[in-house]
Amino acid sequence: MKIVTSLVVLAMASPVWAEPTQVFPLTGPDLGPERRGTVERLTRAIADSIDAEVSSVAIEDAAGLLDCDVEATSCLELVSKSVGNKQLVFGTVAPGKGKALKVTLTRFRPGPDRQQQTYEITGETEAYPDELVRKAAPLFGGTKPDPIDNTPQESTDPPAPDVTPPVVEKPPAGTITAGTWGLIGGGAIGIAIGIGFRVSASGISDEVNKFPTPVTRDDFDRLTALEDRGVLHTRLGVGLIVVGGVALGAGIIRAVLQRQSPSADERVVSVTPLRGGAAITVTWGMQ
Repeated sequence: MKIVTSLVVLAMASPVWAEPTQVFPLTGPDLGPERRGTVERLTRAIADSIDAEVSSVAIEDAAGLLDCDVEATSCLELVSKSVGNKQLVFGTVAPGKGKALKVTLTRFRPGPDRQQQTYEITGETEAYPDELVRKAAPLFGGTKPDPIDNTPQESTDPPAPDVTPPVVEKPPAGTITAGTWGLIGGGAIGIAIGIGFRVSASGISDEVNKFPTPVTRDDFDRLTALEDRGVLHTRLGVGLIVVGGVALGAGIIRAVLQRQSPSADERVVSVTPLRGGAAITVTWGMQ
Protein backbone atom coordinates (compact mmCIF):
# COMPACT_ATOMS: atom_id res chain seq x y z
CA MET A 1 0.00 0.00 0.00
CA LYS A 2 1.44 3.33 -1.04
CA ILE A 3 1.10 6.34 1.28
CA VAL A 4 0.61 9.72 -0.42
CA THR A 5 1.33 12.84 1.62
CA SER A 6 -0.74 15.91 0.81
CA LEU A 7 0.17 19.53 1.61
CA VAL A 8 -2.68 21.38 3.30
CA VAL A 9 -2.77 25.14 2.85
CA LEU A 10 -6.20 26.52 3.81
CA ALA A 11 -6.60 30.14 4.87
CA MET A 12 -9.95 29.39 6.54
CA ALA A 13 -8.19 27.36 9.22
CA SER A 14 -5.78 30.09 10.29
CA PRO A 15 -6.15 30.81 14.02
CA VAL A 16 -7.47 34.16 15.18
CA TRP A 17 -5.50 34.11 18.44
CA ALA A 18 -1.81 34.69 19.03
CA GLU A 19 -1.11 32.07 21.73
CA PRO A 20 1.48 29.42 20.86
CA THR A 21 -0.06 25.97 20.42
CA GLN A 22 1.19 22.43 21.02
CA VAL A 23 -0.44 19.63 18.99
CA PHE A 24 -0.13 16.14 20.48
CA PRO A 25 -0.17 13.14 18.11
CA LEU A 26 -3.66 11.83 17.44
CA THR A 27 -4.21 8.28 18.66
CA GLY A 28 -6.11 5.48 16.93
CA PRO A 29 -6.00 2.37 19.14
CA ASP A 30 -8.87 0.73 17.24
CA LEU A 31 -7.30 1.23 13.80
CA GLY A 32 -5.22 -1.39 12.04
CA PRO A 33 -1.48 -0.88 11.55
CA GLU A 34 -2.09 -0.06 7.88
CA ARG A 35 -3.76 3.20 8.90
CA ARG A 36 -1.07 4.40 11.30
CA GLY A 37 0.46 6.56 8.58
CA THR A 38 -2.95 8.16 7.96
CA VAL A 39 -3.22 9.12 11.64
CA GLU A 40 0.23 10.72 11.52
CA ARG A 41 -0.70 12.71 8.41
CA LEU A 42 -3.92 13.94 10.05
CA THR A 43 -1.89 15.15 13.05
CA ARG A 44 0.58 16.98 10.83
CA ALA A 45 -2.21 18.54 8.73
CA ILE A 46 -3.92 20.01 11.82
CA ALA A 47 -0.60 21.32 13.16
CA ASP A 48 0.37 22.91 9.83
CA SER A 49 -3.07 24.52 9.40
CA ILE A 50 -2.77 26.42 12.72
CA ASP A 51 1.01 26.94 12.62
CA ALA A 52 1.58 24.78 15.71
CA GLU A 53 4.29 22.46 16.99
CA VAL A 54 3.81 18.67 17.15
CA SER A 55 4.78 16.98 20.40
CA SER A 56 7.01 13.91 20.31
CA VAL A 57 4.72 12.08 22.77
CA ALA A 58 0.95 11.57 23.07
CA ILE A 59 -1.08 13.62 25.55
CA GLU A 60 -1.55 10.51 27.74
CA ASP A 61 2.21 10.04 28.02
CA ALA A 62 2.73 13.72 28.87
CA ALA A 63 0.10 13.43 31.60
CA GLY A 64 1.70 10.21 32.82
CA LEU A 65 5.04 11.97 33.26
CA LEU A 66 3.26 14.49 35.46
CA ASP A 67 1.37 11.72 37.31
CA CYS A 68 -2.10 13.11 36.55
CA ASP A 69 -5.30 12.12 34.72
CA VAL A 70 -5.62 13.68 31.26
CA GLU A 71 -9.42 13.89 31.70
CA ALA A 72 -8.97 16.37 34.56
CA THR A 73 -8.76 20.08 33.77
CA SER A 74 -6.06 20.53 36.41
CA CYS A 75 -3.95 17.91 34.60
CA LEU A 76 -4.26 19.74 31.27
CA GLU A 77 -3.20 22.95 33.02
CA LEU A 78 -0.08 21.16 34.31
CA VAL A 79 0.71 19.83 30.83
CA SER A 80 0.23 23.31 29.38
CA LYS A 81 2.64 24.78 31.93
CA SER A 82 5.21 22.05 31.25
CA VAL A 83 5.33 23.01 27.55
CA GLY A 84 5.48 26.75 28.17
CA ASN A 85 1.85 27.70 28.94
CA LYS A 86 0.76 26.77 25.44
CA GLN A 87 -2.67 25.98 24.10
CA LEU A 88 -3.15 22.20 23.72
CA VAL A 89 -4.73 20.27 20.84
CA PHE A 90 -5.18 16.49 20.93
CA GLY A 91 -7.67 13.84 19.88
CA THR A 92 -8.52 10.35 18.71
CA VAL A 93 -9.25 8.64 15.39
CA ALA A 94 -11.79 5.79 15.23
CA PRO A 95 -13.02 3.67 12.32
CA GLY A 96 -16.41 4.53 10.79
CA LYS A 97 -18.49 2.83 8.12
CA GLY A 98 -16.48 1.57 5.18
CA LYS A 99 -13.46 3.79 4.62
CA ALA A 100 -14.82 6.60 6.79
CA LEU A 101 -12.99 7.78 9.91
CA LYS A 102 -14.35 9.59 12.96
CA VAL A 103 -11.93 12.17 14.34
CA THR A 104 -12.51 13.74 17.75
CA LEU A 105 -10.46 16.90 18.40
CA THR A 106 -10.08 18.66 21.76
CA ARG A 107 -8.76 22.21 22.12
CA PHE A 108 -7.71 23.35 25.61
CA ARG A 109 -6.80 26.93 26.35
CA PRO A 110 -5.42 27.78 29.83
CA GLY A 111 -8.10 29.55 31.76
CA PRO A 112 -9.50 26.89 31.57
CA ASP A 113 -11.37 26.59 28.27
CA ARG A 114 -11.96 23.16 26.69
CA GLN A 115 -13.78 22.61 23.41
CA GLN A 116 -14.33 19.27 21.69
CA GLN A 117 -15.79 18.32 18.31
CA THR A 118 -16.15 15.07 16.36
CA TYR A 119 -15.90 15.00 12.56
CA GLU A 120 -16.54 12.23 10.04
CA ILE A 121 -14.18 12.21 7.08
CA THR A 122 -14.88 10.13 4.00
CA GLY A 123 -13.72 9.80 0.42
CA GLU A 124 -10.26 8.83 -0.70
CA THR A 125 -7.52 8.26 1.88
CA GLU A 126 -5.24 10.81 0.23
CA ALA A 127 -7.84 13.56 0.79
CA TYR A 128 -8.43 12.85 4.50
CA PRO A 129 -6.05 15.58 5.81
CA ASP A 130 -7.58 18.29 3.57
CA GLU A 131 -11.10 17.29 4.56
CA LEU A 132 -10.32 17.25 8.29
CA VAL A 133 -8.68 20.70 8.18
CA ARG A 134 -11.65 22.09 6.24
CA LYS A 135 -14.24 20.67 8.64
CA ALA A 136 -12.29 21.56 11.80
CA ALA A 137 -11.68 25.19 10.77
CA PRO A 138 -14.42 26.65 13.06
CA LEU A 139 -12.85 24.94 16.10
CA PHE A 140 -9.66 26.93 15.51
CA GLY A 141 -11.24 30.29 14.75
CA GLY A 142 -11.74 29.82 11.02
CA THR A 143 -14.96 30.24 9.06
CA LYS A 144 -17.49 27.48 8.56
CA PRO A 145 -16.67 25.63 5.32
CA ASP A 146 -19.08 26.04 2.42
CA PRO A 147 -20.92 22.88 1.39
CA ILE A 148 -19.31 21.08 -1.51
CA ASP A 149 -21.42 20.97 -4.64
CA ASN A 150 -21.28 17.39 -5.87
CA THR A 151 -23.74 17.97 -8.76
CA PRO A 152 -22.15 16.56 -11.91
CA GLN A 153 -21.43 19.23 -14.52
CA GLU A 154 -21.57 18.63 -18.23
CA SER A 155 -18.22 19.25 -19.85
CA THR A 156 -17.78 20.52 -23.38
CA ASP A 157 -14.07 19.77 -23.41
CA PRO A 158 -12.85 16.89 -25.58
CA PRO A 159 -12.03 13.71 -23.68
CA ALA A 160 -8.52 13.64 -22.34
CA PRO A 161 -6.17 11.15 -23.93
CA ASP A 162 -5.22 8.08 -21.97
CA VAL A 163 -2.09 8.70 -19.97
CA THR A 164 0.05 5.89 -18.72
CA PRO A 165 0.83 6.52 -15.06
CA PRO A 166 4.52 7.06 -14.38
CA VAL A 167 6.46 4.16 -12.96
CA VAL A 168 7.54 4.91 -9.41
CA GLU A 169 10.86 3.35 -8.67
CA LYS A 170 11.09 1.69 -5.30
CA PRO A 171 14.24 2.08 -3.24
CA PRO A 172 16.77 -0.65 -4.00
CA ALA A 173 17.11 -3.58 -1.65
CA GLY A 174 19.28 -2.88 1.34
CA THR A 175 18.54 0.88 1.40
CA ILE A 176 17.90 2.57 4.75
CA THR A 177 15.05 5.02 4.27
CA ALA A 178 14.89 8.62 5.45
CA GLY A 179 12.15 7.67 7.90
CA THR A 180 14.47 5.19 9.56
CA TRP A 181 17.23 7.77 9.91
CA GLY A 182 14.65 10.18 11.30
CA LEU A 183 13.57 7.60 13.88
CA ILE A 184 17.18 7.01 14.93
CA GLY A 185 17.95 10.72 15.06
CA GLY A 186 14.74 11.55 16.93
CA GLY A 187 15.47 8.86 19.50
CA ALA A 188 19.00 10.14 20.02
CA ILE A 189 17.73 13.71 20.42
CA GLY A 190 15.10 12.55 22.92
CA ILE A 191 17.77 10.77 24.96
CA ALA A 192 20.03 13.83 24.87
CA ILE A 193 17.23 16.13 26.04
CA GLY A 194 16.27 13.63 28.75
CA ILE A 195 19.85 13.53 29.98
CA GLY A 196 19.82 17.32 30.06
CA PHE A 197 16.73 17.28 32.28
CA ARG A 198 18.34 14.70 34.55
CA VAL A 199 21.49 16.82 34.88
CA SER A 200 19.31 19.83 35.64
CA ALA A 201 17.42 17.81 38.28
CA SER A 202 20.72 16.81 39.86
CA GLY A 203 21.79 20.45 40.04
CA ILE A 204 18.47 21.41 41.61
CA SER A 205 18.94 18.61 44.16
CA ASP A 206 22.29 20.12 45.11
CA GLU A 207 20.64 23.52 45.52
CA VAL A 208 17.99 21.97 47.79
CA ASN A 209 20.67 20.30 49.92
CA LYS A 210 22.55 23.59 50.26
CA PHE A 211 19.41 25.58 50.99
CA PRO A 212 19.61 27.15 54.49
CA THR A 213 17.16 26.04 57.14
CA PRO A 214 13.82 27.75 56.32
CA VAL A 215 12.80 30.37 58.86
CA THR A 216 10.17 32.52 57.21
CA ARG A 217 7.17 31.66 55.06
CA ASP A 218 9.01 32.95 51.98
CA ASP A 219 11.88 30.56 52.72
CA PHE A 220 9.49 27.62 52.82
CA ASP A 221 7.80 28.74 49.58
CA ARG A 222 11.13 29.06 47.75
CA LEU A 223 12.27 25.65 48.99
CA THR A 224 8.99 24.01 47.96
CA ALA A 225 9.12 25.58 44.49
CA LEU A 226 12.71 24.39 44.09
CA GLU A 227 11.81 20.84 45.11
CA ASP A 228 8.78 20.77 42.77
CA ARG A 229 10.94 21.89 39.85
CA GLY A 230 13.46 19.16 40.64
CA VAL A 231 10.71 16.50 40.65
CA LEU A 232 9.33 17.76 37.31
CA HIS A 233 12.77 17.76 35.65
CA THR A 234 13.42 14.25 36.97
CA ARG A 235 10.15 12.92 35.53
CA LEU A 236 10.64 14.63 32.20
CA GLY A 237 14.22 13.38 32.00
CA VAL A 238 13.27 9.77 32.72
CA GLY A 239 10.33 9.89 30.31
CA LEU A 240 12.34 11.34 27.44
CA ILE A 241 15.19 8.90 27.98
CA VAL A 242 12.77 5.94 27.92
CA VAL A 243 10.85 7.13 24.85
CA GLY A 244 14.05 8.16 23.06
CA GLY A 245 15.66 4.82 23.87
CA VAL A 246 12.69 2.93 22.46
CA ALA A 247 12.67 5.06 19.31
CA LEU A 248 16.43 4.67 18.87
CA GLY A 249 16.22 0.90 19.36
CA ALA A 250 13.33 0.63 16.91
CA GLY A 251 15.25 2.70 14.37
CA ILE A 252 18.29 0.46 14.69
CA ILE A 253 16.15 -2.68 14.31
CA ARG A 254 14.42 -1.16 11.30
CA ALA A 255 17.76 -0.21 9.74
CA VAL A 256 19.07 -3.77 10.21
CA LEU A 257 15.91 -5.24 8.65
CA GLN A 258 16.10 -2.86 5.70
CA ARG A 259 19.76 -3.71 5.15
CA GLN A 260 19.17 -7.46 5.26
CA SER A 261 15.76 -7.69 3.57
CA PRO A 262 15.63 -8.45 -0.18
CA SER A 263 12.93 -5.77 -0.45
CA ALA A 264 13.48 -3.11 2.17
CA ASP A 265 10.21 -1.25 1.58
CA GLU A 266 8.03 -4.31 2.28
CA ARG A 267 8.90 -4.45 5.96
CA VAL A 268 8.20 -1.56 8.32
CA VAL A 269 9.00 -1.17 12.01
CA SER A 270 6.91 1.44 13.80
CA VAL A 271 6.76 2.70 17.37
CA THR A 272 3.47 3.44 19.17
CA PRO A 273 3.78 5.46 22.42
CA LEU A 274 1.83 3.89 25.27
CA ARG A 275 1.22 5.01 28.84
CA GLY A 276 4.37 4.09 30.70
CA GLY A 277 6.31 2.87 27.64
CA ALA A 278 5.92 2.11 23.93
CA ALA A 279 5.05 -0.74 21.55
CA ILE A 280 7.18 -1.82 18.58
CA THR A 281 5.22 -3.16 15.56
CA VAL A 282 6.79 -4.97 12.59
CA THR A 283 4.56 -4.92 9.50
CA TRP A 284 5.07 -6.62 6.12
CA GLY A 285 3.60 -5.60 2.79
CA MET A 286 3.48 -1.83 3.45
CA GLN A 287 5.51 1.15 2.27
